[in-house]
Amino acid sequence: HDCSFDMTAAASTSTIGIATTTTAISTDDVVIARCTFRINSAQGPAIRMADCFNYTIEDNQIRVYDAVTLAEAISVAGVTLNLGTIQRNLIVGQWGATVVIGIAGGDTASTRAVYIADNRFGGLSSSDKFIDTFDSADALIVENYLASVGAGSGGALFTAIT
Repeated sequence: HDCSFDMTAAASTSTIGIATTTTAISTDDVVIARCTFRINSAQGPAIRMADCFNYTIEDNQIRVYDAVTLAEAISVAGVTLNLGTIQRNLIVGQWGATVVIGIAGGDTASTRAVYIADNRFGGLSSSDKFIDTFDSADALIVENYLASVGAGSGGALFTAIT
């Protein structure tokens, strides 16, 4: 925790900020907290959790800027294990950046495996997805907000897979 990741190298979707992507390593009880990810080219996700039991992703800032497209900011999946919390993160696209999916999930294989609460999204277009690709019963979602621009309403509350 308390780290800064400069993901501004040449564009490559295999560039990932933090990843738990192998079952050869015990990745239980992982906490990723208070980190900053700076992304200005088409990279892989800032955080990718795979087959991780009892993880927490909280209080991070993921800033995507310049006219780039990031497919996923946070990605969680796991066929055998996936249980975690994603809370109080800021995911923002600035200076013309596009974040296709803020928090992506898949193959969680467990009902209510991921708790997603109190995250903030900003600078995403109406075609971007804030929380997506989870199966209908995989995630518990509460009080996540999308910031508005200029004369907007100040933030839209969403509590469902978009």
